[in-house]
Amino acid sequence: TCTDFICLIGDNASTDRTAEIIAAQVGEDPRFQVQRHPTNIGGQRNAFQLIDQALTRHGAEYVFLFGGHDLITMNY
Repeated sequence: TCTDFICLIGDNASTDRTAEIIAAQVGEDPRFQVQRHPTNIGGQRNAFQLIDQALTRHGAEYVFLFGGHDLITMNY
């Protein structure tokens, strides 16, 4: 229900259908941006790069991190 956000997705060299699934779910919505790594850089480094990008490139006031298996409700 919130519309004022940017979602940065760090695809850390996944070997499954992650890229295809993300593309199907977000379509052309500019609020969603995918950063795909050709090789696995580790979870911590992947998260730090996303945080840095959110703060420096997008001027984020708040950052919320969650993993691929975390779930949030519609009105979280």
